[in-house]
Amino acid sequence: MSPNRIVLVALMFAFSVMSYFDRTIMSIAGPQIMTEFGIAPTQMGSIYSAFILGYFLFMIPGGQLADRLGPRATLGLMGLAAALFTGLTALGGKPGLGTYLGVIPAFLAIRICMGVGRAPLYPACGSMGMHWIPTIHQARVQALIIAGSKACRSTATEAPLRARRAAKFGTHVSTRSMSLKAAKSSVGAAR
Repeated sequence: MSPNRIVLVALMFAFSVMSYFDRTIMSIAGPQIMTEFGIAPTQMGSIYSAFILGYFLFMIPGGQLADRLGPRATLGLMGLAAALFTGLTALGGKPGLGTYLGVIPAFLAIRICMGVGRAPLYPACGSMGMHWIPTIHQARVQALIIAGSKACRSTATEAPLRARRAAKFGTHVSTRSMSLKAAKSSVGAAR
């Protein structure tokens, strides 16, 4: 494969990794958020699940968006949406959106929107692979992209590092750093 295609695959892999982080960052910060805002475990469970609801409901529309706008633009928008809603997670409490909506509705709305923003990932990557990757390499590329989210699960250091950062600096710093990483990924994809 050409160097440009390798960079393309690396960006799609990075988006897959970031998608996994977006799904799990709330569970890492969850105990501290529960303590800080007095959220019950069942309410926190609903907040955790809100991402999957938005992700599930908008997977097919996300694929249609990738068909309409093209995979490159869709991945760029998806990355910016992920950066936005990861950053907004730091503002879900009080003071912040929780002041106006209530803490739980604010976190629910942010997590649902984050799921909606991440929903086009795999359809857009599939479309990108179909158009840019030679047929002989497409299966390997798709496997690598999907492995991006699985690779994070086996990274034993990521969750403890994020938990330590959240404990030391607060959940706001941890979510802001993830927001910046997602924004950098989306700028790279839009080029």
